[in-house]
Amino acid sequence: RHIVLSNQLLPWDTPTLTEKETNLFLQHFHEIFIKLIKKTSCNKDEQLTLETVVLAKIMFWTASPLERAIGTRFINQKENYPYDLAILISQLKNNKYGEWRIKSWTPSYSTAPEEPSETRDHKDFVYLQDHIGFTNHLLLYCKARGISPIPSSIIFPSSTQKYKTELQAILHKFNKDKRITIHKIEKHLFDKIIEKINDVSTASSITGIEHPLNKSRSHYFTPDLNYLRTIYKNIVTEISSAYTFPGLSQQTNLISTSQSTLDLSGKATGSRYCATFTAVKNAIRQLQDNIAKLSLRISRKEFANYHNLYTLYSILMFGFATGRRPFNTQLPSIDKIDNETGITILNEKDNQYRSKSRPSWIPPFMM
Repeated sequence: RHIVLSNQLLPWDTPTLTEKETNLFLQHFHEIFIKLIKKTSCNKDEQLTLETVVLAKIMFWTASPLERAIGTRFINQKENYPYDLAILISQLKNNKYGEWRIKSWTPSYSTAPEEPSETRDHKDFVYLQDHIGFTNHLLLYCKARGISPIPSSIIFPSSTQKYKTELQAILHKFNKDKRITIHKIEKHLFDKIIEKINDVSTASSITGIEHPLNKSRSHYFTPDLNYLRTIYKNIVTEISSAYTFPGLSQQTNLISTSQSTLDLSGKATGSRYCATFTAVKNAIRQLQDNIAKLSLRISRKEFANYHNLYTLYSILMFGFATGRRPFNTQLPSIDKIDNETGITILNEKDNQYRSKSRPSWIPPFMM
């Protein structure tokens, strides 16, 4: 998977929508939405078109495959809902706030993991504020279709094949060179996140989309939910700033996007085994105290304990300094480290092939 061309994430990657194509897509679909939402009544074909246009926007702003976007539901904070993609509408005083709730990508475990109290507060979902006001459009669509914004409501009642056929038909009418495709609409946000921060794991955590290059790292990655919210805000703000959405007059103020009723401080997603900073500090301090108590090494047993604790301490410090994941041959021999620069070559696999090696700097305190 490391040499497949589609996994290289090159900056000149042509399968991504250009800015011109992005604006063309947003403008054309917005015009269709405005035209149909203003009609007092729509026939069946127009209803399907309106549903498909709203669906395509959800796909675009959440990096959702068609199947996941069709399952979009409204939710509230009072209950836990299993939906992979949902809109959370919260009430604060006289204002309402719309946020996406997306099931994040987390590593799979062969058994149900028990989360120790010393680990970070883990969540399966990310909450992303609707900074572009798309919730306005969704509520207008639901009002026009007679759909109540409650968890039990099915927002998109037609089949996947119907929506796919209709979406392809809409794209064909204004996209003569066929550059704008369903697949590119689905993955545009994912690609933009990677383009801006060059991190597949963050893109997978925000969008919940699996990627081959994230399978291993996801077991060592526990991003803060507020950090992911900030990344999402920056990306969608940049995309939307290149284009304005005219035509909804005063109706665009149904949902405010400036605040959130959620407190996500200290909460994270990803791996379930990331210790808190306080827990790590306490463990290291306890280890240092135990080593200090055995420093006299009076008996053979005390010397053995001293040796074992100091070895553990050295391995932990080496791992903190280099980010190297643990395996059998953890510490490199001294002759493999350059004395002047502290540079060595670390092999991420415990074998003779050294296929996943990388240069790393060894801090002076580790020497």
